[in-house]
Amino acid sequence: MNSARIWEQGYELRRRLLRGFFLRRGSHTEDAEDLAQEVYVRLLRRGDDNAQAIDNPEAYLFTVAANLAREHARSQYAQPPLDDVDLLAEVLRSEDDIEADFERAQRWSEIRSTIAQLPSTTRRVMELHYREGLECMQISTQLDVSVHMVRKHIGKGLEACRLALGTREGA
Repeated sequence: MNSARIWEQGYELRRRLLRGFFLRRGSHTEDAEDLAQEVYVRLLRRGDDNAQAIDNPEAYLFTVAANLAREHARSQYAQPPLDDVDLLAEVLRSEDDIEADFERAQRWSEIRSTIAQLPSTTRRVMELHYREGLECMQISTQLDVSVHMVRKHIGKGLEACRLALGTREGA
């Protein structure tokens, strides 16, 4: 009897045992069936006709299975599941968002601080224009100043903010 026939008989008799062996070691159901077949393929690849010379074929079969289970576990450990990769990408994106939010908060803090230090009329014009969304004509009427002066105050305020942010970015 040749070795292929011996291993085939051993595989058919022990296929369910091999599947259970792999399932107990944490393999998924689909993987357990594939691994059981891989044991058989490896035995056939051995290629010599000395299968009859093996003292305990069942022990040999499960030794091959144990080695394959270790290889499979290592390969599963080496490659993170797709869910983990997606989670990692999400965490990295959220870290970018957190950094961007932090930077934005720092810039707004710097802008608020700069506006607070502006002369009172310039500060009030900036607040009315940017916080309350009023047009230059409306601000002009409310503060009883010319539209030209409103635009000058906005320009002064913006320049102060640019300088403050430029100084901060250069630091």
